[in-house]
Amino acid sequence: MEIIDSYNVVRKDLNGISEKYKYTGKEKDITGLYYFGVRYYDPTIGRFITRDPKRGNIMNPQTLNPYV
Repeated sequence: MEIIDSYNVVRKDLNGISEKYKYTGKEKDITGLYYFGVRYYDPTIGRFITRDPKRGNIMNPQTLNPYV
């Protein structure tokens, strides 16, 4: 059993066994990143490290952030 913080970073492993799948169901790769189909998430900084390939809508400014 692990204690995971809000950024999906393991803070404590209670049984000494590493689990490769976390609560999101995504597998951590050898680089320590999670792949979500079109972009990578870095749990150490708590954000995606690549842009979302879907472009935003100018009529909805909240969709224009490249790291939504």
